[in-house]
Amino acid sequence: MALHNTSNQKLSILRFLIPSFCGILLFLVPCSIGSNYMVIITFLSRLILYLVHDYLPYILLSFFWGVALLTLWVIFVKPAWTIKSPWIRENFVVGQLSLLLRILSALWVSLVFFQVGPQVIIRETTGRFVLYKLLPTLLINMVVSAFFLPFLLDFGLLEFIGTLIEPIMRPLFRLPGRAAINCLVAWIGDGSVGTFIAMQEYKKKYYNDQEVSIIVTSFSAVSITFCLSMLAQVHLENYFLAFYGTVILSSLLAALILPRIPPLSWKNSQPITPTHATPIEKEAVASRWQRAILEAKQKAAQQSSLSIISLSNFKKMTGMITSLFPSIMIIGGASLVVANYTSFFSILGRPFIFILDLLRIPESAAVAKVIFVGFADMFIPAVMIAHVSNPMTRFIVVCLAVSQLVYLSELGALLIGSRSPLNFWDILLIFLLRTLITLPIIVLFAHYIF
Repeated sequence: MALHNTSNQKLSILRFLIPSFCGILLFLVPCSIGSNYMVIITFLSRLILYLVHDYLPYILLSFFWGVALLTLWVIFVKPAWTIKSPWIRENFVVGQLSLLLRILSALWVSLVFFQVGPQVIIRETTGRFVLYKLLPTLLINMVVSAFFLPFLLDFGLLEFIGTLIEPIMRPLFRLPGRAAINCLVAWIGDGSVGTFIAMQEYKKKYYNDQEVSIIVTSFSAVSITFCLSMLAQVHLENYFLAFYGTVILSSLLAALILPRIPPLSWKNSQPITPTHATPIEKEAVASRWQRAILEAKQKAAQQSSLSIISLSNFKKMTGMITSLFPSIMIIGGASLVVANYTSFFSILGRPFIFILDLLRIPESAAVAKVIFVGFADMFIPAVMIAHVSNPMTRFIVVCLAVSQLVYLSELGALLIGSRSPLNFWDILLIFLLRTLITLPIIVLFAHYIF
């Protein structure tokens, strides 16, 4: 009997350790691949994107029209079989605004695909960018992640890490310990993957409104490769370590402050009980380490086969993009039109020239023109400031663009379209607050470096 119990103990430990090790290897360990460092999941996503890139515009065109037409059919025809499908009801019985977004996005995709209509909405810098670059990358990232996320989420790793570092994460960032893995995936891998994980955990009720809002607006950083692309755009590749260190420190400061002030402090912070939660007999566990092991084993023991979990995740991901992609096409595309073909953001920045002069930023007028354009898309400030001769100015702008973190063309549209607790005005206010918090820190480091 004792031998049988020992065997079961070893099996439960292995059921936790092996998938969790695979998850860490896939999502958290950077590898040298060619001339770049990236995590394996990012390499797989890019490989698949390279192989199928030419077909994705056709797939996306079919997808947008399929979603729009099916939504119209379900809402107005009301076929009997939809009543029997909770997935159909959840994703295709929508309000008037969502229906309008789905129809307009399908029309916009068609204009871009066939290159007809006003040039301002179908150019490389607006609609074509969203259809041919942004959406294909997001689609592949989400599909690949949906199949491999169970290694990271469903076999006890989050419970193990979360139990161990809860005393650190809660007082510093007002987050549960399990959020540490979520934050690391976003920082080391890709921000969109980190946001997808956060929304999945939110739907499972592992995070309340405030916690998921903090994660997606404080830790959904862009990848290192993207940062290198921004530095190359402004000819500062040799300053990568200084750049990334500045971004990390300024972003950590923002992550410490923002949860304690509105709008994040106003979000619902009531404790919630996760779906399928298993109570732990804490009085029978001697230490935090033992409790972490016990919670991890119990989580791993609840799981069925990996293929069933992956298919379930894929189904959830498919439902998510039916509402997400139309929002990205409309909100992201419209924000790029405003940023590239109007002076709206440069006008907003003019009152800040006085503050930029106080901070002794060289060529402050050029910085004022781009300080808010990052709200539309993170990469645009790097393009607009590249002609400026002063390297300190270019350094400050790219550091600020990455540290501002929330931008409409991807993350903002993703949050608005994925039924997160954040609305447009929340995202705008967080963007402004991140700008005010991180800019002085970035300038301080810039004056030291240059």
